[in-house]
Amino acid sequence: MKEMGAELSSSDLRQALTFAGDLAVCRSAAEMDRQVRLLPTLVGSEALLVGSVRRPAVGSAEPATLVAVDDPPGVFDEPARAAFMRLWHQQPVVVHHFRGFAPRAMKVSDFLSDRQWRRSEIYNDCYGGRLGLTWEIAAQIRFSPEEQACAALQRADRDFTERDRSLLDAVSPHLRAGYARLEAEAGRERRLALLERGLERRGDAALLVDCRGRVLTAGPRAKAMLREWFGVPPAPSALPAEVEDWRSSRRGSAATPVLDFQRSDRRLRLRLVAGPIEDAILLSERREGPLDPELLARALPLSRREAQVLALLAQGEMNAAIAHQLGISPKTVSRHLEGVYSKLGVQNRAAATAAARDALDI
Repeated sequence: MKEMGAELSSSDLRQALTFAGDLAVCRSAAEMDRQVRLLPTLVGSEALLVGSVRRPAVGSAEPATLVAVDDPPGVFDEPARAAFMRLWHQQPVVVHHFRGFAPRAMKVSDFLSDRQWRRSEIYNDCYGGRLGLTWEIAAQIRFSPEEQACAALQRADRDFTERDRSLLDAVSPHLRAGYARLEAEAGRERRLALLERGLERRGDAALLVDCRGRVLTAGPRAKAMLREWFGVPPAPSALPAEVEDWRSSRRGSAATPVLDFQRSDRRLRLRLVAGPIEDAILLSERREGPLDPELLARALPLSRREAQVLALLAQGEMNAAIAHQLGISPKTVSRHLEGVYSKLGVQNRAAATAAARDALDI
């Protein structure tokens, strides 16, 4: 293989640094797409193909799968794509990328002579024969034994130079980091969507934070609840200080940690689901009010009368008042409360009230 690399001029370095800096601030797939489409201007090429190739299983007669975006749009038409997927194993850069991580950009001419390349079936059915594009250079974006992704540039009449390779090498780490960032964000969005779909019946919300307590993803409902209860955080991605203190101190707990905030007749409850890399915080807001004994009897292992006693106890009523409202004696109330405490595994009125509200999630 030929020696690779060339020293870049100060002008080339400035362009590469500017391009890399613009990649670093891309926060969406659309922004990333617009920036990557400037690669042909940076390096100098007629066409660009950015995407992934998933190769078929060993021994399978199926073609590879190509998922790619081309620029100009449509330059890689359907017949060219079909030929590529059928003949991918003749594309030496793709084959090289499937062998492992490729830190440097690779050219077709690193592997094949001009004559060998032009005589290949993939050249005639896809590149030069159909598209009029002779030469290609590609930077690997992502790799696995089954699938690899790259940004590939094509030219019609002249091969890419070592200066072109060095320019692409200068921005490739930033390309990889940018796509990895978007994939991680997309993964968080999917996990958050799953959480919120499971919570939406009750109007609850969720957010994801990293190990340092930085908010990675939060739905609109979660953001609104945090603003209402805690005001504007010191930084857009910061948790309120009291919430972060609780999260960091309780994330090793065996049980699911719970944090409550009370305001008049409203309560905000936070539940922490800690993970190895990121944590989920589930938020629920409820209005405090009388408990329905019928619902309590269905939610807890209590008799109808025990549920009635517990509902009144949760409202703050004392034994005498409970007895008066139910038309029973205070002694009978005490007996029912003993049964409630025993069945719920609690020892006092406050714990019984908390268990009742937890059971109804209010």
